[in-house]
Amino acid sequence: MPFTLIFLGIGVLVVTSQFAWAHQASPAKGALEVRQEEFSDNTIKTGDLQVIRGEIHNLTTEPIKVSLSISAETSPTNIGYRWVVVNQEPAGDEILISPSDKVQYALTSKWLKPGTYHVHTTLKFGDFLNTGSVLGRGQTTVVSGDPIYQNAELELPAVLCLVVAGGIVAVIVSRRRNRDRKT
Repeated sequence: MPFTLIFLGIGVLVVTSQFAWAHQASPAKGALEVRQEEFSDNTIKTGDLQVIRGEIHNLTTEPIKVSLSISAETSPTNIGYRWVVVNQEPAGDEILISPSDKVQYALTSKWLKPGTYHVHTTLKFGDFLNTGSVLGRGQTTVVSGDPIYQNAELELPAVLCLVVAGGIVAVIVSRRRNRDRKT
């Protein structure tokens, strides 16, 4: 029975993390700010590109490493890969912003699923023990068209089936082991 609960817990964690990711920003007032966030369009079709531009301002007296991404809120029925970032300026996984400096950025995303999204630039910064996130002001974007599926999204159901199958095997083995001990 404990193995079943562990496997079910892992499965629930994987699925619910898809819902919870969109608005995970923690307050980081006084460190970074997104200013002049602009979107190329707010009505697009799946497969089309949307460009988000703006400025990142470091409001501290220390340099800060920042990674850029996009977060988008939508209905909980529309989970999975909804967009993919196809270009980022400045390039690289992390951008170093000097104290009291600003950096221009542009994120180009390709939308994969239709829906109505509230889209933000998301800045993630910090180290393992001290992290933070800052969101841009955001904008509502309406995406229409047929969904475009990614390989990883098609693999998720297979992984969940393996987790459930592992739980079933664990239950069967533990019951047989208990039955053998009694006889």
